[in-house]
Amino acid sequence: MSTIVMVDDDPILLDLYYEVLSENFNILTACSVATAIEVLATGQVDAVGCDYHLNDGSGMDIVEWIAAHQPELLNKTALISGELKPPTHGFNIQCLYKPVEMETLLETFDAWTTTTTNEQDGDTHAA
Repeated sequence: MSTIVMVDDDPILLDLYYEVLSENFNILTACSVATAIEVLATGQVDAVGCDYHLNDGSGMDIVEWIAAHQPELLNKTALISGELKPPTHGFNIQCLYKPVEMETLLETFDAWTTTTTNEQDGDTHAA
């Protein structure tokens, strides 16, 4: 089962993400930039969804860490924001807009992790 890290400083949203996504994925949650980086540093992550505004920084701090330490995750990282055009500092990452539809999250992560699973099995085509 693929592992997804969801980052948000709103515990209600983290609970919702966990509830919706945990049927299909192993979900790890983090409520801060620091905690997200600790989780990501384990190297056991297949995709990331992170809020833009966090209490100890921004989702872009996480994106920049991913770019420096696990660049293969950049194309499997979604920035979730209430802003229409959050600054992405030139990174080509997916932006999802609040209120994000849970079906959109499921479809996004399913597409990314299906590709990951197939690549690990030697098949480079998405299912």
